Amino acid sequence: MTHEVNSPVSLELLLTRLIDAPREKLFRVWTDPALIIPCFTPAPWNTLRAEVDLQPGGSSLIVMQNPEGQEFPSPGVYLEGRW
Repeated sequence: MTHEVNSPVSLELLLTRLIDAPREKLFRVWTDPALIIPCFTPAPWNTLRAEVDLQPGGSSLIVMQNPEGQEFPSPGVYLEGRW
């Protein structure tokens, strides 16, 4: 199935998982760069950098590094606020 580049379907990402932890703590781990860096990638990968501008129109950037030293930037944009 293909989608137009700017169609809502191609810009939507939904992740679902039940985690036995307070909602506020989980929100901080996903939105606080100081917590993203040590928690985002499993060893032997590393998270080199995390930037978060948590507002509609704001952006995020997480840069991961594999064991061989290759970097993988993962940019994103917050389209609307539901938090």
